[in-house]
Amino acid sequence: MSRPDTPPAAKIVWIVLTVIITIGIGIYVIKAEFDSIRTIQQTPPPAEAPATISPMPATPPAPSAPTH
Repeated sequence: MSRPDTPPAAKIVWIVLTVIITIGIGIYVIKAEFDSIRTIQQTPPPAEAPATISPMPATPPAPSAPTH
C-alpha cells in the first residue's frame, strides 16, 4: 500500500519529461546563438560604399525674412 503523500507515477513522468524538454530547448537556443555569433565573426566586413554627393543639403536653409 502506498503512502498518501506519494505522487502518482504519471505525475513523475510528466515532471521528468518537462525538465528534459526544457533543458533540450535551452541547449538548442544556446547552440543557435553561438552559431550565429560564429557566422558574424567569420563574415568579412562589407566594402565601403563610394562617397556620393547627397541631393539634399544636410541642413535646410534658414527662412528668409519677409519683405514689405
